[in-house]
Amino acid sequence: GEKHSVALSRKGEIYVWGDNTSGQLGVPRRSGIQKVQRVEALWGSSTMQGNHPKIAIAVAAAEQSTAVITAGSTGGLTHVNSVYEWGHGNHVPIRVHFETACNVENGKSANKGNISLVTSSKRVVNPVAIACARYHNAALTSDGMVYTWGF
Repeated sequence: GEKHSVALSRKGEIYVWGDNTSGQLGVPRRSGIQKVQRVEALWGSSTMQGNHPKIAIAVAAAEQSTAVITAGSTGGLTHVNSVYEWGHGNHVPIRVHFETACNVENGKSANKGNISLVTSSKRVVNPVAIACARYHNAALTSDGMVYTWGF
């Protein structure tokens, strides 16, 4: 970020230091932190969904915010990553939820014509890269889609 730093360890932990006036460090203390500190909320805090440690695989930072991609769970059939962000007045990491409804042609023809039926279905959004800017963020998914959010 502009006045804070974020580091990703080999174990997938996030460490932060610097200015925290906007909560961009992901820690409750609002003043600056000169000592490197781990973002504990990603590792089993009661404020996080799932209460199990997150393994970070990518990090991005901007002037007042930080975003992290965590590795997906291998317990299910699919391996889907998650994005967490904090800053802009909030020090608690919040999971970003992506809109997943899309129209998909199912390949069936109606009557004798060449009309395809279009149905609404859910697609899996698997973020693989992120970027932060001053007032917005972006995520690139494994299928090449780009999602943006912010002001």
